[in-house]
Amino acid sequence: MLETGHRGMDFRDRPHACRGRVISTVGNRAELELWGEDGTGRRTTLGRAEVIDDEEIP
Repeated sequence: MLETGHRGMDFRDRPHACRGRVISTVGNRAELELWGEDGTGRRTTLGRAEVIDDEEIP
């Protein structure tokens, strides 16, 4: 699952960074907070994702 919402303009000729953090983990699932920042550190894109690791570890 991935959800995003745009809060500002991003321009291709200006610096932009994608960042995120783990909010929670339960078993093989992780919930993530995601965002994009412009060159001043302002969050221009906000989002969240759920990741499921279904790979078996030997």
